[in-house]
Amino acid sequence: MCCSLRLGFIAALLSLGGTLASSQDNTTAQVRKAIDAGNQQYCAAYEKSDPRAFAAVYDEEGTRLEATGEIVRGRAAIASEVEAQWKQIATIPHRVSADTENVWVVDDFAYEFGKFTFKLTPAGEKEQDFSGHYLTVWKKQKDGGWRIFRDMNVTGKK
Repeated sequence: MCCSLRLGFIAALLSLGGTLASSQDNTTAQVRKAIDAGNQQYCAAYEKSDPRAFAAVYDEEGTRLEATGEIVRGRAAIASEVEAQWKQIATIPHRVSADTENVWVVDDFAYEFGKFTFKLTPAGEKEQDFSGHYLTVWKKQKDGGWRIFRDMNVTGKK
Protein backbone atom coordinates (compact mmCIF):
# COMPACT_ATOMS: atom_id res chain seq x y z
CA MET A 1 0.00 0.00 0.00
CA CYS A 2 1.51 3.34 -0.94
CA CYS A 3 2.14 6.06 1.65
CA SER A 4 -0.79 8.23 0.62
CA LEU A 5 -3.21 5.30 0.94
CA ARG A 6 -1.76 4.41 4.34
CA LEU A 7 -2.06 8.01 5.51
CA GLY A 8 -5.61 8.14 4.15
CA PHE A 9 -6.47 4.99 6.11
CA ILE A 10 -5.02 6.47 9.30
CA ALA A 11 -6.88 9.75 8.70
CA ALA A 12 -10.13 7.82 8.22
CA LEU A 13 -9.56 6.00 11.51
CA LEU A 14 -8.82 9.30 13.25
CA SER A 15 -12.05 10.80 11.94
CA LEU A 16 -14.05 7.80 13.16
CA GLY A 17 -12.42 7.83 16.61
CA GLY A 18 -14.88 10.22 18.24
CA THR A 19 -17.90 8.34 16.92
CA LEU A 20 -16.63 4.92 17.93
CA ALA A 21 -15.48 6.05 21.36
CA SER A 22 -18.73 7.85 22.18
CA SER A 23 -20.87 4.86 21.20
CA GLN A 24 -18.74 2.35 23.14
CA ASP A 25 -17.35 4.30 26.11
CA ASN A 26 -17.27 1.34 28.53
CA THR A 27 -15.95 -1.10 25.97
CA THR A 28 -13.33 1.32 24.70
CA ALA A 29 -12.22 2.14 28.27
CA GLN A 30 -11.89 -1.56 29.11
CA VAL A 31 -9.97 -2.30 25.93
CA ARG A 32 -7.72 0.72 26.50
CA LYS A 33 -6.89 -0.64 29.97
CA ALA A 34 -5.93 -4.01 28.42
CA ILE A 35 -3.84 -2.28 25.74
CA ASP A 36 -2.05 -0.19 28.39
CA ALA A 37 -1.20 -3.39 30.30
CA GLY A 38 -0.02 -5.04 27.07
CA ASN A 39 2.16 -2.05 26.27
CA GLN A 40 3.69 -2.19 29.76
CA GLN A 41 4.51 -5.88 29.23
CA TYR A 42 5.89 -5.09 25.75
CA CYS A 43 8.16 -2.29 27.05
CA ALA A 44 9.32 -4.29 30.10
CA ALA A 45 10.26 -7.27 27.90
CA TYR A 46 12.07 -4.94 25.48
CA GLU A 47 14.05 -3.29 28.29
CA LYS A 48 15.02 -6.71 29.72
CA SER A 49 15.85 -8.01 26.23
CA ASP A 50 13.48 -10.95 26.85
CA PRO A 51 12.27 -12.12 23.41
CA ARG A 52 9.87 -14.77 24.76
CA ALA A 53 8.06 -12.30 27.05
CA PHE A 54 8.01 -9.79 24.19
CA ALA A 55 6.48 -12.28 21.73
CA ALA A 56 3.89 -13.33 24.34
CA VAL A 57 2.18 -9.95 23.85
CA TYR A 58 1.36 -11.04 20.28
CA ASP A 59 -1.49 -13.21 19.04
CA GLU A 60 -0.35 -16.67 17.84
CA GLU A 61 -0.81 -15.36 14.29
CA GLY A 62 0.57 -11.91 15.09
CA THR A 63 2.55 -10.06 12.44
CA ARG A 64 5.22 -7.35 12.71
CA LEU A 65 6.18 -5.10 9.84
CA GLU A 66 9.82 -4.25 10.47
CA ALA A 67 11.30 -0.85 9.56
CA THR A 68 13.24 -2.68 6.82
CA GLY A 69 9.97 -3.77 5.20
CA GLU A 70 10.42 -7.37 6.34
CA ILE A 71 7.24 -9.08 7.54
CA VAL A 72 7.61 -11.38 10.54
CA ARG A 73 4.68 -13.76 11.19
CA GLY A 74 3.87 -15.74 14.33
CA ARG A 75 5.07 -15.64 17.92
CA ALA A 76 8.01 -17.99 17.42
CA ALA A 77 9.31 -16.00 14.43
CA ILE A 78 8.84 -12.71 16.28
CA ALA A 79 10.80 -14.03 19.29
CA SER A 80 13.58 -15.28 17.01
CA GLU A 81 13.74 -12.01 15.05
CA VAL A 82 13.93 -9.73 18.08
CA GLU A 83 16.39 -12.04 19.83
CA ALA A 84 18.78 -11.62 16.89
CA GLN A 85 18.29 -7.84 16.90
CA TRP A 86 18.63 -7.51 20.66
CA LYS A 87 21.98 -9.31 20.85
CA GLN A 88 23.42 -5.99 19.69
CA ILE A 89 21.86 -3.97 22.51
CA ALA A 90 21.47 -6.45 25.39
CA THR A 91 24.43 -5.04 27.34
CA ILE A 92 23.78 -1.37 26.49
CA PRO A 93 21.45 0.53 28.84
CA HIS A 94 18.20 1.25 27.00
CA ARG A 95 14.64 2.36 27.68
CA VAL A 96 11.52 2.21 25.58
CA SER A 97 8.08 3.75 25.95
CA ALA A 98 4.81 3.53 24.05
CA ASP A 99 2.36 6.38 24.43
CA THR A 100 -1.11 5.64 23.11
CA GLU A 101 -2.75 8.61 21.44
CA ASN A 102 -6.02 7.01 20.25
CA VAL A 103 -7.84 3.69 20.38
CA TRP A 104 -10.80 2.65 18.24
CA VAL A 105 -12.70 -0.57 18.89
CA VAL A 106 -14.46 -2.31 16.02
CA ASP A 107 -15.93 -5.70 16.93
CA ASP A 108 -13.07 -7.96 18.07
CA PHE A 109 -10.30 -5.61 16.92
CA ALA A 110 -8.85 -2.48 18.47
CA TYR A 111 -6.80 -0.01 16.45
CA GLU A 112 -4.18 1.81 18.49
CA PHE A 113 -2.25 4.81 17.20
CA GLY A 114 0.59 6.22 19.27
CA LYS A 115 4.15 7.39 19.63
CA PHE A 116 7.14 5.36 20.77
CA THR A 117 10.50 6.45 22.11
CA PHE A 118 13.64 4.33 22.30
CA LYS A 119 16.64 5.64 24.23
CA LEU A 120 20.03 3.97 24.08
CA THR A 121 23.18 4.97 26.02
CA PRO A 122 26.33 3.27 24.71
CA ALA A 123 29.30 3.35 27.09
CA GLY A 124 31.09 6.68 26.98
CA GLU A 125 28.57 8.22 24.59
CA LYS A 126 25.66 10.60 24.79
CA GLU A 127 22.17 9.13 25.02
CA GLN A 128 20.69 8.41 21.59
CA ASP A 129 16.98 9.03 21.16
CA PHE A 130 14.91 7.34 18.44
CA SER A 131 11.21 7.95 18.15
CA GLY A 132 8.33 7.56 15.78
CA HIS A 133 4.68 6.63 15.49
CA TYR A 134 3.01 3.25 15.38
CA LEU A 135 -0.27 1.66 14.37
CA THR A 136 -1.08 -1.55 16.18
CA VAL A 137 -4.11 -3.76 15.67
CA TRP A 138 -5.07 -5.72 18.78
CA LYS A 139 -7.27 -8.82 18.55
CA LYS A 140 -9.64 -10.03 21.23
CA GLN A 141 -8.68 -13.51 22.36
CA LYS A 142 -10.98 -16.43 23.22
CA ASP A 143 -10.25 -15.84 26.92
CA GLY A 144 -11.37 -12.19 26.62
CA GLY A 145 -7.83 -10.77 26.72
CA TRP A 146 -6.21 -8.71 23.96
CA ARG A 147 -3.02 -9.47 22.02
CA ILE A 148 -1.23 -7.73 19.17
CA PHE A 149 -2.45 -8.99 15.80
CA ARG A 150 -0.65 -6.52 13.48
CA ASP A 151 2.12 -4.10 14.38
CA MET A 152 3.75 -1.39 12.27
CA ASN A 153 5.95 1.54 13.20
CA VAL A 154 7.54 4.43 11.41
CA THR A 155 10.91 5.27 12.91
CA GLY A 156 12.79 8.50 12.83
CA LYS A 157 15.86 9.73 14.64
CA LYS A 158 15.08 12.68 16.88
